[in-house]
Amino acid sequence: MESRRARVALVLLNLTLLGSVVWLGKHALQPLAQPAELDGARPLAYALDGGAHDPDHLRGDLSKQIGAELDRPRPPEAVAPAGPPPAPPAALGSSYRLLLVSEDRDDPARSTAIVGATGGPQRTVMIGEDLGGFMIIHIGVEAEGDRCRGVLTGERGGQREDLRTEGSPRL
Repeated sequence: MESRRARVALVLLNLTLLGSVVWLGKHALQPLAQPAELDGARPLAYALDGGAHDPDHLRGDLSKQIGAELDRPRPPEAVAPAGPPPAPPAALGSSYRLLLVSEDRDDPARSTAIVGATGGPQRTVMIGEDLGGFMIIHIGVEAEGDRCRGVLTGERGGQREDLRTEGSPRL
């Protein structure tokens, strides 16, 4: 009984092996499918012009000739007519609003300020950073009687402009 089961199992394994070989042979010998047609631009075909029939031409440096043929200078691009001059950059106060100042009196270079762009996001700046074309040169707090206000001073082209907070009670 055991030998009969072994023979049946051996026959089934042989049939499975034969079927696998036939399947692999069928798919391996089948011709490859043609690539699909590409939409859009076709690749360029290059050819060298002139000198193809001259045997002395073949003795020269072929790479130089190929480079000369393929690397021709591009024609100059048309220059757009000059439009009106660009508008002068906006003033610091019209572009940004000072929201909060954090002054470090021991090390003023570590002072920071939070500014909000008009109709835009908020941003944290430090001394020495650029803010709308203005270089930040001072961030501090000024006392005015019983109130204090945050001040940010920016400089552009020798012109200084200040941004100030609304003011809060002095602590």
